[in-house]
Amino acid sequence: MLYGNILSTENLALGTYLFKYSVTVDCVGTAESIITLSLEEIPQAPVIAALNPVCQGEAVEIALESSNTQYTYVWTTPDGSTFTGSAINFTEALLQDNGTYTVTAQLGDCISEPSEVVLQVKPLPEFTINGNTIICINQSSILSVQGNFNSSEVDFVWYFNAPDNWGNLNTVEIEIFEQGTYSVDVIWNGCSTSKSIEIIENTDIIPVQLSAGCVGDRYLVNVVNMDDFPNGTFSWIGPDGFWSEESSIDITDGTLGL
Repeated sequence: MLYGNILSTENLALGTYLFKYSVTVDCVGTAESIITLSLEEIPQAPVIAALNPVCQGEAVEIALESSNTQYTYVWTTPDGSTFTGSAINFTEALLQDNGTYTVTAQLGDCISEPSEVVLQVKPLPEFTINGNTIICINQSSILSVQGNFNSSEVDFVWYFNAPDNWGNLNTVEIEIFEQGTYSVDVIWNGCSTSKSIEIIENTDIIPVQLSAGCVGDRYLVNVVNMDDFPNGTFSWIGPDGFWSEESSIDITDGTLGL
């Protein structure tokens, strides 16, 4: 409706209108002009499809439930970057992709109200397997997991020579007795990382050299090559509960083994 020289578009149907106006000036005459006015709809706010939390490194798509090919969809990311299209795709979601994503629909110069969704990217557990990786026959070792998490908040699944697993070993550390490949899955908030460690046999074994003989009225046994074991410990056992950690022992009254 026209109010003086002001045109109101209220209650006008969508479409294209041609407005003709004229100006008359005495002694000059009349000038006419035609104005084309297009009334377009304001797009409805887009509806974003439900978005579940994802693990770091997973593919994720932020998409609309439905789209209109006549509209241009403009997305704004948490860092302020903009993209156009009906969806944003990540081949590998990163922790810095966390945040609120906003989208508007545009038709010409008409822009919808914004819609938004929050993307939550959960971190993967990062850890190392620590322990002695070279053991002797009949020797044991402790393997333990150390990572960027509280061990009480995660689950562990240990494997020996995978794919066999020890389903009951949901623990941060295990004692092992055999050579082979030990693997562990660490599951944190539904996100999993797997790592392995190889345990090999210690073949670099130096034999213990002993000397035995009488010294006075005592019979003594000594480790001769002490220099070959700078950090070594000795365990002697014998009858009647005999036990010693010395490098030289008195066995006048019995027999023993090292």
